[in-house]
Amino acid sequence: VRQLQRWLADDAVEPAADDAARIRMVGQVVNQLRHTFTGPGVIAWFYRRHPVLGERPVDLLDDPLRYPEVLSAATAARAMTA
Repeated sequence: VRQLQRWLADDAVEPAADDAARIRMVGQVVNQLRHTFTGPGVIAWFYRRHPVLGERPVDLLDDPLRYPEVLSAATAARAMTA
């Protein structure tokens, strides 16, 4: 949270490229999940072991190669409620 606050400050340094990519990915995933879950439910989705991913989505955010899988899982969750 503190790092995000620093990035948002007026005189802040921009996030590194890998951090910026991770932020964009989380934003895309949240955008999909917000149609299905409440705010706390979205957060819980990141921390629960996902049956298709085999891991907690939050644990996959350190590997940019896994981003498409995470986004696909979030999109699938949204499709289940349509």
